[in-house]
Amino acid sequence: MRRLNKHTPRDNKAKTFINKREAIKEAGKPWTARPDEELKIMFGKGMPVSRLTVNFERTKASD
Repeated sequence: MRRLNKHTPRDNKAKTFINKREAIKEAGKPWTARPDEELKIMFGKGMPVSRLTVNFERTKASD
């Protein structure tokens, strides 16, 4: 009898999501006034989103 693969693509996707949440400390958390204002200033000065995500420990999709 063939052994079934225990890891489905859905399982892998969930693990990847959990790993990202652990690596990006502020992911999913609400913005407070101070970092939100800093974000507006830095973005207005032309800082790339990729650098903003690192600076604020967020993902590109942060609300």
